[in-house]
Amino acid sequence: MVHFPPNIPRFDSVPLVAFDYIEPQLAVRDLSWKLTSWVKVEEVERRLTQFQWLTHVVRQPAGCTSFIGDMACAYLLSVESALQHLREEADPKGSDSWLVQQPAYDLSFRTLRTLRHLEAHVESRGIAAQHTRTVTTRFASGTDCGQTIAWFWPPIQLGAFTRLIHPKISVAELDRANALLDSEPICALMQSCTRQLVTLFRAADL
Repeated sequence: MVHFPPNIPRFDSVPLVAFDYIEPQLAVRDLSWKLTSWVKVEEVERRLTQFQWLTHVVRQPAGCTSFIGDMACAYLLSVESALQHLREEADPKGSDSWLVQQPAYDLSFRTLRTLRHLEAHVESRGIAAQHTRTVTTRFASGTDCGQTIAWFWPPIQLGAFTRLIHPKISVAELDRANALLDSEPICALMQSCTRQLVTLFRAADL
């Protein structure tokens, strides 16, 4: 048991896994990789894994909601960073013309990029737990299966959206994007985005 000074509030005694030894499931290293920026995709999957672990072990989120929200923001930042590195390496002119033509750059992916830009330039958004819903992560086992609380990003408000200079979705797509945020837990959106990011990098690495 780790002991803290008396002025540091404890949440609980949670099991910490050895993250350095967890093998990726999506960004699996391939000898054919040529882009050095693949390391940023690996970082994105680490952020996903860390979020999955945190939401799996924190069953009563009171006291850790801000921590979980920060981890969600960290994931969005890593995705944006990976795209910036890909642009620098694969398209030095910095154009998004190649990216927007890729099928993997879908509404789900662009919605998460929009969340990141809102968080960075417009407003702090936060996240919310839905205790009536659960998700399954890689940390579920036969003795502890599928009890991870489902967390959700709030819908994008039109007022905040119109303050974005370069939104990644259009006004016409806003209702569909919000329906996605309402129906899909953060873990599911992260997993989908990570898969799509891997697909984008593979297409650029040909």
